This record gives sequence, structure tokens and C-alpha cells, in this order.
Amino acid sequence: MFPGYLVAMLGVYSIVFIVGVVGNVWVLCTLWLILSDHGKTSSSLTFRRISLYVFALSIVDLHVLLMIPMLGAYFYTGSWPFGYVACKIFWTIENVNKLLSVAILIAMTFERYMGVCRPFSNFQRGKMWNYTNGFIAISFVLFIFLLCSPIIYYAGITEHVILKPDNTIHERVLFCTSDLPDFLLPYFIMYMFIVGFVLPVVLMVVFYTLIIKRLKTTANTSAAQPFEKDVKEKRFRRYISSVNSSVEDAPCKKTPTEKRLRRKISTYNTQRVVRSILWVVIFHFVCWTPFWAAVLLTLMTTSNLAASLEIPVKVLMLTKLVTSFLPYINSAGNWIFYAALNREIQITSRELRLRQAQRMKKNSVIEIMMHRAFFLLTLTPRESTSTI
Repeated sequence: MFPGYLVAMLGVYSIVFIVGVVGNVWVLCTLWLILSDHGKTSSSLTFRRISLYVFALSIVDLHVLLMIPMLGAYFYTGSWPFGYVACKIFWTIENVNKLLSVAILIAMTFERYMGVCRPFSNFQRGKMWNYTNGFIAISFVLFIFLLCSPIIYYAGITEHVILKPDNTIHERVLFCTSDLPDFLLPYFIMYMFIVGFVLPVVLMVVFYTLIIKRLKTTANTSAAQPFEKDVKEKRFRRYISSVNSSVEDAPCKKTPTEKRLRRKISTYNTQRVVRSILWVVIFHFVCWTPFWAAVLLTLMTTSNLAASLEIPVKVLMLTKLVTSFLPYINSAGNWIFYAALNREIQITSRELRLRQAQRMKKNSVIEIMMHRAFFLLTLTPRESTSTI
């Protein structure tokens, strides 16, 4: 009979796994169709770059979520049944992919900042900028592997022997752990805390603050949109407006009611974008702050920490178990904030579905006409005349 908290924990693990895997697979399929469309949809360059980031984020989050069954089996059996290689893979994905997920979020935040606050400089970049982005991405992945190399190197299987009262062996239990040396553990935790939490949070807050400030100062212009249209289109509209203003003798002016309505709509759009940004930041803080707080507390032993905080050891262990699972919830929920609630992804996906439905309808009509022609060709002249 398993304790109630273990049953509840396995139930939560299962729900997070199903929601995260199904959602991320849906995102991968949707964005694969969008990115392989070769520019046929009316999407901007910034949108396609953001789509690439969301695509990469879903791949990374999916790898993290695929570790949940192994983790659930580990807790269910009380021993690690997957072997040494699987233990190495588990610790590699556990640490590298979590840092990669945060790094992709920061890159996406920076791309959004460029799209809103520096749209012209963003669109004027050519292939050299794409090559530079690729070089930076590869270098950053290698840097993350280098940061996580100590914990990956010391990851392995530890065997614990449980004895009976007569000192005979009762059970052999295998644990998948990474026992860093005591002299290395504090330095590893501190630089991982700075690189994996402090620096990303500072950058995210700075970029989103600048985005919100830009949106509020330009609430009554087209810059309030999170994604800019093509520069040529903007220049064409500016040219048309200048020609119209020079040709028309008495240009019509907007009435006060139209101005108030335009201001109200732009204010609503700005508030909606600001609200979505706040939800993203809050979700990131809720998932990662308790996790890193618990990681910092591991610098103290569990018994000393429980004595200093006057908390039972079981409660402290359960708290560590919950906080260590919060990054999995982050990986299971990222697709909701960055894809499911992204209006431009929804509009582009709907546009693709409509075009595919029209193509299928057109192909079905052509197929019916070909069947009809083949049927007429197989008839005799007398039957053909009577059929027509």
C-alpha cells in the first residue's frame, strides 16, 4: 500500500506529462506547417523568427517532459531500474535542457523587443545576421554543456544495501545520483543560480519593461502591435498617404467620436499585450523561484536545515520534492503562453487550414470531372448520346 502523497504525486506527474506532451506535439506540428510554407502566408520576418524560437522551445520542453515517466518509475519502485547510461542521459537532459529552455525564452524576449522597439534595424539585417545567430546559438549550447559538465561527469548509480536484524542482506537499492565533491558543490550551485536564474530574470524584466513602455507611448499608432509588418508595405502606405494629402484639396478630418473610438481600441490592445506579458513573467517566476530557493538551501544538510527552520524532516523533503517538479510544470505550460495564446500563430494556422481545405475541395472537383470524362469515354457512341 502506497502512501497518499505518493499516489497524489504520481497523479500530478501523469497530468503534467499528458498535457505537456500533447501540447508540445501540437505546437511542433502546427509550426512545422507554418515554417515549411515558404512565405506563402502573410507573416512577417519577426513572426517567422519567433516561430523558430517557439519550435525550438517545444523540442527542448518535450525532451524534459519525456523524463517524467522515468522519474515516476523511480519514485514508484524506490530504486533506479534503467541502468547507468540512462542515468547519465537523465542528468544531462535534466540540467542542459532546463538551461536551454530559459535561454530560448530570453532570446525570444529579445526578438520581441527588437520587433517592437527596433523594427527597422531588425528587418534590415540580412543573411549575415542569420549566420551570426546560428553561430551564437551553437556557441551557447556548447557553453551550457560546459556549465553542466561537472554534474554530468559525477552522475552515476549508487548502491545501498538494506540489512535484516541478523545482518543478512534484505534488499539492494539503486539510486541515480550526482555526488559532486564538497569543495565543488557550492561553486557549481552559485554559478548555475546566476546563469540560470538571476541573469535571465534581469534580462526578461528589462526587455519586457522596455516593450511595455514602448507600447504605452505609442498606443495610438501601429507600433502598438507586437509584430511589425513588412517595411516595404509601411513605406508604400506612407507614400500613398503623402500623395493623397498633396492631391486632395480638403482632406477629411476624423471626428471626435472616431478619435475616442480609436484611442479606446488602441488602449485595449495595449492592455491586452501588457496583461499577456505579465502572465508570462509571473508564470516564469512561480515555477523557477521556489526551485532555485530549494537548490540554494541544499548547501545545508537536511537535518541542519530542518533544525534551524524548526520544520519536520518529512515536510522539508516533501517541499524539496514539490519544488524540484515545478520546472516540469514550466515545460508543460510554455506552449500555452507562447503558442496557444499567440494570436498571430492562430491566424496563420487558420489561414493555412483554409487554404488546404480549398485545395482539397478543388482537387475533389477535378477528380469528379476526371471520373465523369473517363465514364463518358468508356461508353458506346449511342450510350454516350443518350447519357448527354
